[in-house]
Amino acid sequence: DVVFKQGDTYMYCDSALFYEEQNAIDAYGTIRIEGPRAQLYGDYLHYDGNLESADITGKVVRMTDGKMELTTDALQYNLKDDIGAYSTGGKVIDRDNVLTSKRGYYFATEKMVFFKDHVVLNNPKFRLESDTLKYHTPTEVAYFYGPCDIYSTASDSGHIYCENGWYNTKTQKAWFGKNAYIQSKENKLVGDSIAYDRM
Repeated sequence: DVVFKQGDTYMYCDSALFYEEQNAIDAYGTIRIEGPRAQLYGDYLHYDGNLESADITGKVVRMTDGKMELTTDALQYNLKDDIGAYSTGGKVIDRDNVLTSKRGYYFATEKMVFFKDHVVLNNPKFRLESDTLKYHTPTEVAYFYGPCDIYSTASDSGHIYCENGWYNTKTQKAWFGKNAYIQSKENKLVGDSIAYDRM
């Protein structure tokens, strides 16, 4: 039942070492950090009080803003700027959307997740694959930068390709640009930019 507090942030753990001169903490067991914009959970925490930086590791490291949930095995979180980062693979679950990537950054103030390297967005209606993607959790809109493939999970087996654009996963409306095309079993639509409405 160890509790530390800095500003508006509370840190809970089973046991801890406090380095007073360095203003740092090594905490162990049932780590929980409650900040104004995010809650974090893990097994081990190193916290630098001067930098307001937390390094959390564990079998499952979890972060949530109350709506979406991010899981990984190692997370660096800057409580001063409310920015989290992972580089060993992570997964974000947000309603019907499951996003995975090798690297990622979470900007809590904007509620934006930036995914990089082997990005996959799985939705009951489609699967999106890209190398770089931003996802805004309040609107559930995905923004992609660079080559992107979207595959329909319906029987039409549709395929969309573009190199920039956005997709609203809630309304199923989208805009595709740069070398964009929509391929179905019977037809192929090619354009400099394509407005899309699945409904």
